[in-house]
Amino acid sequence: MILMTKRPTTWTSLLLLALLVLALAGCASSTPADSPSPTTAATEPKFDPEALKPAVVLDEMAGHLYTSWQLWQVENYPLAAMHAGHTLGESLPQVEKTLPAATLDALKAALTTYQTATGLAGDQAVAQQAYDGAAVAIAAARQSLPNVDDPRFQAAVMREVLETVEREYAEGVDAGKIVNIAEYQDSFGFVAVIQAQYPALSPAVQERDADGDVEIAGALEKLGAAFSAVMPVEPLTPLADVAEETDEIRAELAKIFELTDAAALSTQEIVALVREMTQHAVDEYAKGEIDEAYEVAANAYLEGFEHLEGPLLTKDRELVETLETQFKALRDQIKAGAALADVQAVAASIGENMDRAEALLK
Repeated sequence: MILMTKRPTTWTSLLLLALLVLALAGCASSTPADSPSPTTAATEPKFDPEALKPAVVLDEMAGHLYTSWQLWQVENYPLAAMHAGHTLGESLPQVEKTLPAATLDALKAALTTYQTATGLAGDQAVAQQAYDGAAVAIAAARQSLPNVDDPRFQAAVMREVLETVEREYAEGVDAGKIVNIAEYQDSFGFVAVIQAQYPALSPAVQERDADGDVEIAGALEKLGAAFSAVMPVEPLTPLADVAEETDEIRAELAKIFELTDAAALSTQEIVALVREMTQHAVDEYAKGEIDEAYEVAANAYLEGFEHLEGPLLTKDRELVETLETQFKALRDQIKAGAALADVQAVAASIGENMDRAEALLK
């Protein structure tokens, strides 16, 4: 079950979402006898990290679909149509070269049928059937990918989706107020999928670290409270609190399944990484490489600073919020084509505050 309230839905759609995510994650969990040991998982990974992208895209597609369906049921047809459009216009092109032709055709047809059926007010039964068909098609596409029987792979996919949750929430909510409802709703849908997926992954987590499983379940429940409604009531949960829960889950999954990334670095190494990536973003911006600069700036936060947020929140919550605001300002200025001097000034401020963070975490 999804640990959320105030979501207009039917038992049929809840059941279908559960079936969808169980299909996505069910094969990812294995019996204890078949589960790889942590040592084996770390030294002999079963999957190519590049294989993560299509799985992440399909899980996010499921989130867009779920969000659209919730919006249709509260009669917000324009936003429902917009999120349905994300499945076709944003997500589908990213997996077209990955999926078998027949699977791709079935997925595209089901998503198109759903978009047509829910673009405006209409018959509930027809819309429900279209939603069910699209959900099943996404599940079938997800099952066609390699590595679906590997719990480490599912954990790695989940960590990537959680990164997106935090990023989209940062873009959608500022100081407890909605600044971009679509970004908030993207996170809403992604969290719904993760919460429904985790019970299928949980046995593999328990087999490795029972306490870690409890930590993840608790963090997921708290995270769900931040996304209690598709049309939220202000004030919303502070970004720092959402970041704390997403970082907790990502860190536990990385530790339990020995998924190597910046989480394995020391505080000093992470701070150095953030400085290097921030400067790289400025350098790319100076050369006119706007897209590259934006991506590097985003990764300085996602692949660097977010690994310090959890421990830093216990030391200085205000500093965390300041840095999150500055990282967002850096991305926004790059996207807006701000003067180079302004971009450099924000990067310099990030560097100064990273020095403060490093001193606090020694």
